[in-house]
Amino acid sequence: MKTQERALMISTLYSSINTFFDDIATDPDYDADKISSYRIGSDDLTYTDLAYDAIHDYQIEPLLRHLKNTAPGLDNLPSWLFRACSYELAGVIADLLNLSFSSGRVPVSWLSAIVTPVPKVPQPQQLSDFRPISVTPIISRVAEKLIVTRWLCPAILGKILHSDPQAVLQLLLFISCIM
Repeated sequence: MKTQERALMISTLYSSINTFFDDIATDPDYDADKISSYRIGSDDLTYTDLAYDAIHDYQIEPLLRHLKNTAPGLDNLPSWLFRACSYELAGVIADLLNLSFSSGRVPVSWLSAIVTPVPKVPQPQQLSDFRPISVTPIISRVAEKLIVTRWLCPAILGKILHSDPQAVLQLLLFISCIM
């Protein structure tokens, strides 16, 4: 097989896999305007005007310093850089996160991922036999961890604590497994 034919075949295969995973991972009910309507304040809102407590560099620095050795996303910024420069980067990243959270918008680069299809079965025959493993940029993962620990867990724990105190332990174990 010629190099050009092989490249075209691989490109077609990658395009098919990408389209398949894009179709199953897309929420047809997602509406950006609807999400933006939940944002507090006006378009010229700054993170100093937030209704929630702003994120500070001293909260970000330990997250960066204790990052595990992990694969970089499409931005190709390695985890060792975040660890080695945690003090210097903490303020900049805190500002970026505050601006993103206050505007209700996430930078497109944080949403871009390297997706690797991993077989679910020994001999995959069709695209549904693959599981997509996504590697997002490290800063995106820091933002996710912050959202879960600062807002999501307290909200869920508060509801569960009032309804079923025994479930709190199970939830904490589950959250520790996914983090």
